[in-house]
Amino acid sequence: MGKSLSNDFIHLPQAAHQLGITRGGLWFLVRTGTVKAERLGRYWYLAPAEVERVKELRQQNKGGRNDF
Repeated sequence: MGKSLSNDFIHLPQAAHQLGITRGGLWFLVRTGTVKAERLGRYWYLAPAEVERVKELRQQNKGGRNDF
């Protein structure tokens, strides 16, 4: 049986929605290595812990420059 990230991980567009940023913005963060994601076929997924990490960073960054 093949690798199945889709059950345990969050699809990139869904993660972007949860984070309140665009898919393109999240994809940029993945491409630059700021956010860790796994690719399964043509789709990208984030671990729930990674989504929480980014949420916390965004909360800490409120009022300042919004890199997250």
